[in-house]
Amino acid sequence: MSIRHHGRRSVLVFTLVAGACAGQSTPDPANLSSLTIQGSIRSRVEGWRWFAGQGNSDYAYSGTELRLGFKQQLESFDWQLELEAPVLLGLPTNAVGSGTQGQLGLGGSYHIANRLNRNAAMLFPMQGFVRLKNLFGSESNTLQIGRFEFADGSEMTPEDETLAFIKRASINQRLVGGFAFTHVQRGFYGVRYQHDTPRLNWTILGAFPTRGVFQVDGWGVMKTASLMHP
Repeated sequence: MSIRHHGRRSVLVFTLVAGACAGQSTPDPANLSSLTIQGSIRSRVEGWRWFAGQGNSDYAYSGTELRLGFKQQLESFDWQLELEAPVLLGLPTNAVGSGTQGQLGLGGSYHIANRLNRNAAMLFPMQGFVRLKNLFGSESNTLQIGRFEFADGSEMTPEDETLAFIKRASINQRLVGGFAFTHVQRGFYGVRYQHDTPRLNWTILGAFPTRGVFQVDGWGVMKTASLMHP
């Protein structure tokens, strides 16, 4: 729980993380021959007390993210299929102020992004890709094709603990990422070519962002062209 004061305004944010995975920990996968099955649950209850305004600035809601994945590692390629089901309950119906006030906390953002529904849920494939290995006769070269998660800046972890912390806190997802703090997150449709050795890593990515982030409907890509051509 944290309270921040700004003159006469205050922000109260209360976050509770619970679930079968014990917060952010990763459960042990089940292995059936070369097939691996793994699932996780991340649940959070958020209470907001936002700046005073015309909309509702004092509310609470819950968000849960359920994942179930299947993957297999073979000699020449890997594949993975991961399903996700975000569930939002008790979203505030009037957490949007007039004029420049806008959305009073993330509850208002989720409510608007999900067609003004108080409760919203959806099932969609978060990841579904094939990764080709040993390209050009080298284990350092891989080619990933399909829908996958990507976080710019996380391709390598420095051995120095200080540099690793700075990279994780200030560089990771600075330009491109999956919005991991939201209850839905997002993936990318595309191709990623990676050359990875202990001393060098370079990555070439060509991809389109999927829907998601605040919207539980994670199917399809973002229709950015419609903003210019209504």
